[in-house]
Amino acid sequence: GNWRGHMGGLPHLDEDGEGGKALRIAGRTIKWQGPWLDYTAALPGDCLLPDRDYLFSATIKLDRHDGSRPGMPTSCANETASDYCPRLTSHIGQLDTNSYYGSTKVTLHKNRAGNYGEWVDFTGIVRWNPTELTERQNFYYVLYLDDVDPFVDFSVSRFELSLPGASSYPDPKDVCGELLLNGDAEGNGINPYPFRPYYSDEVLSVQQEDDGAGGINRFFRLAERNQYYSSPISYLHTACLDRGVTYVASFTLRMHTDTPVGYYVYLKIKKTPDVASESRTILECPPQSIGDGWVTCKGEFVVDESMHRAHQAYWRMNMRDQDNIKFTVDYDDLSIRYAKGAVTALVVDADDIRCWGEGSETLLTSSVLYRTHGHQTNGAHTTVAGNPTSPLECQRDPPNCGCNVEKQSDYRGSINTTVTGIECQRWDAQFPHAHTRIPSSFPLSGLVENYCRNPDGEPDAWCYTIDPVKRWQSCGVPTCIVAARGNGTALLTLGTSPVVPVATAAEDPGGAAALALLSRNVKIEG
Repeated sequence: GNWRGHMGGLPHLDEDGEGGKALRIAGRTIKWQGPWLDYTAALPGDCLLPDRDYLFSATIKLDRHDGSRPGMPTSCANETASDYCPRLTSHIGQLDTNSYYGSTKVTLHKNRAGNYGEWVDFTGIVRWNPTELTERQNFYYVLYLDDVDPFVDFSVSRFELSLPGASSYPDPKDVCGELLLNGDAEGNGINPYPFRPYYSDEVLSVQQEDDGAGGINRFFRLAERNQYYSSPISYLHTACLDRGVTYVASFTLRMHTDTPVGYYVYLKIKKTPDVASESRTILECPPQSIGDGWVTCKGEFVVDESMHRAHQAYWRMNMRDQDNIKFTVDYDDLSIRYAKGAVTALVVDADDIRCWGEGSETLLTSSVLYRTHGHQTNGAHTTVAGNPTSPLECQRDPPNCGCNVEKQSDYRGSINTTVTGIECQRWDAQFPHAHTRIPSSFPLSGLVENYCRNPDGEPDAWCYTIDPVKRWQSCGVPTCIVAARGNGTALLTLGTSPVVPVATAAEDPGGAAALALLSRNVKIEG
């Protein structure tokens, strides 16, 4: 076909030992000789996109010409002689001038190089920059594998280059439903994309085993771990980190150590490119060892202000034992999944708060807001939106105005432009702005068409805009009038005061008991 040996290398077709075929390039006397693929006939000039991730996956084997040193480390794997490491190189050239644009796309790391006579997986991410793809007339397109020491046969049994699989992209109808894409390792063959090891000299691979039901289960494996904080990572869609939203983190691990080790998962976040990153723990997991097999750890966390303002965010994992570190860890079914939207308001029995004046503040534990138990919680300030003994009440008229006491969350009119005249984005759309304020997650908030609403406790009704530069803006919805009312309940709306720490019931029984009066007749809305 379109394969040949680069610079005079001699091609041979061999058995790969598993019922398939392998291309072997023999007669190599210089490092640039290797498997060469001319893919010009595929019209890549019309298909390749600049600055996009393409997944490269190959399975390769190196054998010395004379058959010596089988099972011994290759030159790439040898600590004292690692000048020769296989690489994938791209040539895009113009036929009539014999000029070309060449660049190394992926290089096999020495920790992945393996031994002579053994098949090893070679994976990476390939990107073409705009300069490479600018001129597309009379060009030829070539990819080849080279940079292996002379007098070594270079074999390849698998060679794949493709866009990431569907599991590497968010669901267009629920962009923020799952933040860890391809978390089950099933989507991209032997390529672990979009996961990678935090340290480039560590090995994250995709392995497979019998699933116990006659099928195959793929999972990630991090070998050659060097630190207690050695971990896979992947980046999160920061537009999904809306303040107050609850996500469920679920991680399934198998640890290859006889000594039980606990771990915790956290987010590393940067609010701006030039500011140091912060850490937020999202999951604490108990000790486990190889005898436990696969163990799933799961828990909820709520997006706080720092997460909400993140310019960049990725997850990492640390082991609790900082001495027992050099063991392999397997990962499967990694997930950070949307659970529920932010709590926006509380309806409280007026008898419980009769002594509070308008504008007073009270402290609520997160266990009241989010029904979490057994963990140390953070409190959130709330503001009494009106004196419960006052005879005043908003005169609701949802099609035409919104009540201030509810921050206009009751508005159901058809205003669909912001205060500056920008048209609103539809609530069921994810372009130009991805978000979690979707109708299915806020079924009581009236998120229809592109009408202004307030599902999440902002100061007044608002919307996402169709302007890619302006994410959201208030709409200037008219405020309903206030008239006399009776004494039944009082509405507490969440404010924006800083979150402060609160002791648990076990740590401060008196304080927890004092809060019991408030939580007794609280109805959560949002």
